[in-house]
Amino acid sequence: MPTYADIYCAGFINRQILPDSNYVAGGLENPGTTKFAKNDIVYLEGTGYSLGAQYEIIRALRDIDEYEMYPASAS
Repeated sequence: MPTYADIYCAGFINRQILPDSNYVAGGLENPGTTKFAKNDIVYLEGTGYSLGAQYEIIRALRDIDEYEMYPASAS
């Protein structure tokens, strides 16, 4: 049986490209940190944030099928 984390973190598919004008700029200890855990402090870049509000962070993944497995042979 899947756990809450399995379902909540499963991802989604969207027909439109999501805007990327707001994003996580870095962490409290190291601006270059890319992995965070619950209750970590992060710095947000962009506009429209409200003090005390909660936000969901969506991480873009690249398409693993970007390249052909066997390129077509030249004739």
